Amino acid sequence: MLEYPSKQDVLAAVQAYNQRYGTEDEGLWRQVNLARDAVRSRNHDALESFVWRIKVWGRIQGVRHRDSPAMARALLSLGLHRDSSEELFSPGEAEKVAKRLTELVTASRAEGIEARHFSWSSKILHWLQPERFPVYDRLVRLHLACENKDPSVSYQRIVTWQFEVARSLLPHRDTIVGDVHPRTLLRALDKYLWWAGGGAESKGSVFTAM
Repeated sequence: MLEYPSKQDVLAAVQAYNQRYGTEDEGLWRQVNLARDAVRSRNHDALESFVWRIKVWGRIQGVRHRDSPAMARALLSLGLHRDSSEELFSPGEAEKVAKRLTELVTASRAEGIEARHFSWSSKILHWLQPERFPVYDRLVRLHLACENKDPSVSYQRIVTWQFEVARSLLPHRDTIVGDVHPRTLLRALDKYLWWAGGGAESKGSVFTAM
């Protein structure tokens, strides 16, 4: 695992990322409140549209359009609206977050999705609750040297590391989160990890998911 980045390192990456992708992210953020309402009201059609929008935003490979209804049903089965929406970075909370991702992947398989879409699932949860869920992404895994045959193990390591770093950066939160929504520490750290892990050289996609 990497040493903790400095506040200057995170801020520089956030600013660079926002300059290139801020408009795209803000466009997606405008749909998040509608998606949250859809979770509370159990509006399947709205969630189906949202999870597909996440796939398009993330340029996620291997996700088929016909997977969207099943993912929406799986998301509704979690009762996500009852979870905390605060920035809580305790070790116990990290375990809950990692378990939540596995629950969504398992539920999506039970609904008929053939692949274990950890990347897609993490990005859906990340945008719905950006104060709680880091992104599971190939560049992030490679940069943190936490690749594992079991994606749930890799994600646990990502969450643990990001929560530890977030705790260290709490005094500088308002400085480093930037001005593009969602303005959370975990969103800032995801931008940092993606940018430092090779995103700076990317000429197109925001995320390269596997």
